[in-house]
Amino acid sequence: MNRAYRNIALRLVLLVVVSIAGVSAATAQYFPERRLVREGNKQFERRNFRSALNRYEEALEHDSLSYEAQYNRANASAQYLINNPSDTTRRTERWRLSNAYYETLVADSLLSDVERAEVLRNLGESLFAQQQYEAALNSFRES
Repeated sequence: MNRAYRNIALRLVLLVVVSIAGVSAATAQYFPERRLVREGNKQFERRNFRSALNRYEEALEHDSLSYEAQYNRANASAQYLINNPSDTTRRTERWRLSNAYYETLVADSLLSDVERAEVLRNLGESLFAQQQYEAALNSFRES
């Protein structure tokens, strides 16, 4: 009798695992922003910040509320500016936009305290790179 129950349980577990795998494949099809965020993450890891930024922006075209895409876009934007000081095209405007990405995230009432602290820390690092030391210090303190 025990063996029969064990076989039924194993079959149920196998059915659940197969179902979940099918849902994952279908999810990728219905959520193209996930694929774009993953592509952006790969570009970010390779330090191709401009390309990563483009992927995150494309992801946000599919899902403008994606926290991960918004957060990663803010980080890619700041890292691009920090790591490409010779690119002076609209630099002030780009920094302002980069800071606005972080500030939009900080204003999100759904963020956990940990997420908010992380965003504020990254904003502080961005402001520090811009030599806005007092604003950076305030951001670090708030984080």
